[in-house]
Amino acid sequence: MKIELTPEISAALAKYAELAGQPPAEFLNRYLNDSMVPLFENPRSGELESHLATLEYHTRSDAERVVAWMANRIAGRSGGRTAFEAEIFEDPDSGDFWIEATTSNNGVRYSI
Repeated sequence: MKIELTPEISAALAKYAELAGQPPAEFLNRYLNDSMVPLFENPRSGELESHLATLEYHTRSDAERVVAWMANRIAGRSGGRTAFEAEIFEDPDSGDFWIEATTSNNGVRYSI
């Protein structure tokens, strides 16, 4: 897999990799392995759901797939005790879609 980085991200990666004395690919892989993967793989943290809810999606079907995945993950994690609600919106200018989602349990509501 080849990933293209923005010039700003590429410059930051090069700066911090050089500081650590590591090649950029090694530095980035280590960072992702130590930071992103544990957060996203932990079903109790909610970090992945939160991140997915901040993204813009190019198609409604992409957003719908993410909403369905979130609903399953939250229901599974809570044994069905946590209610999940989500709405998909479309930006009329760009045509992109975004998700606004909440969970609620015992009368307390949380934005995702």
